[in-house]
Amino acid sequence: GPRRRGRPPKSIRLVEAVIREQPGQTGVEVVAALDVKGTPIGERTVRSCLRRLKMTDKIRQRSGKWYPTTSPEKDTLEAIREAPGTPPH
Repeated sequence: GPRRRGRPPKSIRLVEAVIREQPGQTGVEVVAALDVKGTPIGERTVRSCLRRLKMTDKIRQRSGKWYPTTSPEKDTLEAIREAPGTPPH
């Protein structure tokens, strides 16, 4: 059919699924992983999906790599562990 403008909502779900299946990939690696799965998505689309997933707190970026956000408890524990200057418990 005619190409509609805008993003298919499927893209964002595919991007999120790849990150949940293989955490710790860079944006470029996410693009490649989608290709391998047979659901190729352009890099620009992937990056806008990543940005929206981050805004809605579905994923987070750490040192250039993307990870799914997990339960709030685990995030708090990681934040505590990573906080500089706190003595080990």
